[in-house]
Amino acid sequence: MFDAQILELTPKLQETEIEINEFRQKKTEAEMATINNLSEAQKQSEQLDCE
Repeated sequence: MFDAQILELTPKLQETEIEINEFRQKKTEAEMATINNLSEAQKQSEQLDCE
């Protein structure tokens, strides 16, 4: 009985793990984009301060 449940749930678990990994990848990409945007904004702010 438990073996059947395990076999039934294993593909769902694998699918969930894939979704989690995709989410983590998107989160990392968003964090990097935010860091890049903040860095660019800092550079522009410093340029304006010098003018």
